[in-house]
Amino acid sequence: HSIVLGNHELATYLVSWAALVLAGWIVNYCARPFQSLPAIYQAVIATIAVQILVIAFSKTKSPAVRQEGRVYGFDNELQMSDAEINENRALIYGQSGQLSSGKLIRLIRLLPQNDGDGIRCEIVNRDLDEVLGDYEAISYTWGDLKEQATIKLDGQPMRVSRKVFDMLQALRYTWKPRVLWIDSICINQMDANEKSHQITMMRHIYYRAANVIIWLDPLPDTAIAIDLLVEISLSQGLTAMQTAHLYGQRDQQYRLLALARFLGNDYFNRLWVVQEIASARSIHILCGDNSIQWEDLTFILRFLGNPDMIRSLQRTEKMGIVACDQDSLRHANTIISTKAFISKGRSSSLAFVLCNYRSFQCKDPRDKVFGLLGLVRNTDHHLIQPDYNKDEVEVYKGVAKYVFTIENTSRKLLVLPFAGIGHCRRSQYLPSWVPDWASNVRPKHIEGDDGS
Repeated sequence: HSIVLGNHELATYLVSWAALVLAGWIVNYCARPFQSLPAIYQAVIATIAVQILVIAFSKTKSPAVRQEGRVYGFDNELQMSDAEINENRALIYGQSGQLSSGKLIRLIRLLPQNDGDGIRCEIVNRDLDEVLGDYEAISYTWGDLKEQATIKLDGQPMRVSRKVFDMLQALRYTWKPRVLWIDSICINQMDANEKSHQITMMRHIYYRAANVIIWLDPLPDTAIAIDLLVEISLSQGLTAMQTAHLYGQRDQQYRLLALARFLGNDYFNRLWVVQEIASARSIHILCGDNSIQWEDLTFILRFLGNPDMIRSLQRTEKMGIVACDQDSLRHANTIISTKAFISKGRSSSLAFVLCNYRSFQCKDPRDKVFGLLGLVRNTDHHLIQPDYNKDEVEVYKGVAKYVFTIENTSRKLLVLPFAGIGHCRRSQYLPSWVPDWASNVRPKHIEGDDGS
């Protein structure tokens, strides 16, 4: 009846249950001759039988998951060359069609977990205007791309980063598919035209998602950190001085250090997450097996970023939060302020966001501009349209022309200190009048906002 209705998950469950009942009856029937033996002999026979079954199972099971520290994935595809993997990737994206125009996006349907099976996904092309709340979007850091794993995408092997593999494994449901948007899979990263077009819709992709899942890399003491985070967030009536006295004791040091390491997560330094979080209507934070409420995280970040709180903790033998990465803490509070600003329907000038978010990090120097366009008003000018066919110098020159001659804002004066021959520059090919936005020199944070 379940199969007729199309509910294959329920049918599988019922068949599995019936098979277990039958197996139990068979075992009970076969064990009757041994019931007259003493208990010690029954235990020995049962142990031998179990060992034989375990050995037989271990030899027949596909070695999809390797030892810790090695590559994970489908074993027979791990031996494929990079050329074969790239050929499969081109085939997969070729079959789904190029997304370099219109409002089509790719989603992946993460198939349910099967015993001993690897990660399997299917591509689904959908019109962005028709998928409000039909999927979840992932916000994460790419991590080390050298550590790779193999999944099956539309039946073809495809290599992804180890972090993406771990995320998919953790997010996979047991009995039903899960529809996700993950930039490293849903955008053909080898196609400059498609990549340029798709990132113009990033803000809308994260806004229209039913839920934005923030994935933070877990640490050994993450559970301790989250326990303290929730505990402090529940005591919102306490002042910074009271909380510092309460948690500044020596017996609390290990908890504060765990929280400091957790808040020092490199996720908060990533440029792309600014617009991903700012655009989200609903946020769910996952850190391994631990879940955090967005409200609790924002409270603790604002609370610990308070100068009075930092000074109080420094006076209590410099324990705990003083070990926190101050850049991560500052960036996290900037993200929270940006989300509050965007939620009011406001936007900023390009000159303002380039200066204000300049210390955030990204792998591609062109993304110092492209990753912020979702926060900017009037981004349809050809000088600042995302185009990965241009090199870094071309992109920065176009931005400088737009800010100095086109954009209607008084904030353009903020850009001038980042240009000139006296300013630290990464590229020797940039003209002196063009700011080098990828320079690692930390700018002064700009107070206030720039919107209407």
